[in-house]
Order: sequence, then structure tokens, then C-alpha cells
Amino acid sequence: MTDDTDEGAASMEAFLDHFSEETAPDAAVDLTDLPQIESEELSEDDADRLSLLDVFIAETDMHLNTVDDFVQQSRSESFTNPVTDDLQRALHTLKGSAHMAELTPLAELASAQEHLVKELRGYQLPNSPALTDLLEDAGRAVRAYMSPEQLLTLEGIEGADALHGRIADIEQNQLAHLTESEGGAGPSPDVLARFLSSGMDSLIRADELLQVWRDEDNTEVLDQLTADLQAVAAAAVDASLPMVADLSLALNAFYQRARQADAHPEASLVEFATEAH
Repeated sequence: MTDDTDEGAASMEAFLDHFSEETAPDAAVDLTDLPQIESEELSEDDADRLSLLDVFIAETDMHLNTVDDFVQQSRSESFTNPVTDDLQRALHTLKGSAHMAELTPLAELASAQEHLVKELRGYQLPNSPALTDLLEDAGRAVRAYMSPEQLLTLEGIEGADALHGRIADIEQNQLAHLTESEGGAGPSPDVLARFLSSGMDSLIRADELLQVWRDEDNTEVLDQLTADLQAVAAAAVDASLPMVADLSLALNAFYQRARQADAHPEASLVEFATEAH
């Protein structure tokens, strides 16, 4: 072995001895400088989740304030105030926000309340102490979980089963006799509302299109009239309004014949169509 080799080996032994002394068991080893790649990635995920929950909490507070306003008004007016559209919209938006944040227990409770309020409004039923108490207690239950830490680990809402049971009781007491009297054959309030909305839109368009036909003698506008009438007829069938459906189809046939014959908008034809609409 050469002198250079001996010198190199001695240097290596000295280095190893020095390393062993610095990392002896009794020595404190600082790990803060070691890379924490996996931990940082988890922290970023948690930060994103917490940011989403912060937004959810702020929005939920706003919607629950709307519910609180309804509850306070109900008590101050001895429950004579109507069940409002603002209340329904607040519950609907709360339900959607909870679904977006993947908070299923909150979404299910908001959904059940929204459905109840929607049905009460649809049948134009009055407010009641039972409804007001339910909304107040449900709002209090939701507010109890309005911190990011609680929402991160949310698996259920304490008292949710009892709240859902009270919702079912109100539906049974106030709505069951109405749905039973319909015998399952009548249209729901939502279907009727959609029909009335689409029907009014059709009437407004019909007046405008008939005026165009009269002024410009252009039978192409009749295509739009027939399309509207077909939609009205379909909506009338869904709403169990056979007479309206039959009249819509008859008018539709009239316009189709006028289109095929390239008929001119004589005063008698336009007057007949206007009166039919």
C-alpha cells in the first residue's frame, strides 16, 4: 500500500469517526430541514378543502339568516304571515351548496325542508307554529356545525332523525288529505304552474306573430305559431286539461292548412285566430 493510500484511508476513518460522534444516540437531531414533500401535499389539499368550507359557512349563514327572519316574523305576526318564496329559495340554495361541498347530512336536511315548504306554497297552505318551530330547530342544528373542523369530519347531524320525523308529521297533517283527494290522477301544483307560465308566453307570442302575419303577409310566422301550440297541447295533457289540449291541436291544424295553402291574412282569418287564442 502506498503512502497516498494510507493517508486516504486515515482521512476516511477520521471522517467516519467525526460523523458517528455527531449522530450519536444522545445527540439531538434536527429534522426540520429534511424534505416534507408528502406532508406539504396533504396540507395543500386540506387548505383547499378548508377554503371551500369557509365559503360554504359564509353562504350558509346568509341563508340561515333568511330562515331566522321568517321565524321571527312568524312569531311577531302570530303565524299569519305566508310561507314565502324567499324562504324556499334560501333552503334550495343551501341544499345545493351542501351538495357542492359534499356535506350530505346537511344537504338531506335542507332538501327535506325545501320540499315541505315547496308543497305548502304550491297548495297555498298557511304558515303554522309546527312549521316555524321546525325551521327554528333545524337552523339551530345546522349552525352547531358551522366550523371548518366540524365540517371536515361531518358524518351526521345530531337530532336529524327527529327533525325528519317532524317534517313527515307536518306533511301528513297538512298535505296528505290533499294528495289523497286528488286520487293520484290530478296534476301537481308545479305542473299547473308550468302550464300557466308557458300558456301566457304562448298567448303573448301569438298576438305578436299574428300582427306580423297581418302586416307583412308572411306565412313563415305560422311555423312558430304551430310550434308553440304543439308545446301548449303537450303541457295541457300533462296538466290534465283535455279541452285546452284539443283546442290547441285544432288551432295547430288550422295554421298548418293556412301555411300549406299560402293563405293571405284576411281580416276574418286573423280575427278568428285571435279570438281562439
